[in-house]
Amino acid sequence: NKPAPSMPVIHDVPKNHRDDLPIAILAAGMVNENDLIFFDNGQEIPLVISMIPDAITFTGICYSHRVFVALNEKPNVTAILCGGTYRARSDAFYDASNSSPL
Repeated sequence: NKPAPSMPVIHDVPKNHRDDLPIAILAAGMVNENDLIFFDNGQEIPLVISMIPDAITFTGICYSHRVFVALNEKPNVTAILCGGTYRARSDAFYDASNSSPL
């Protein structure tokens, strides 16, 4: 018996609302050369990142794996992922030793 081939992991890809596109375009248009931007883990953030022109060089800081992946798809981005313990439910990394909600 051969072992079963491993199945690819399929993550739920959030669907964007039709009203998200104009907002994403507007937000992406605010990014300038050499900006330092913190991205939260909202469902729309990968869409916003995808709308930023590839020619713009900027640094993106995030705590979401999904957002980090989107940042890494941009050729001129320095992506910084804040580390910690990964919580899949919120797609975020957090400091498990810090009990403060802030």
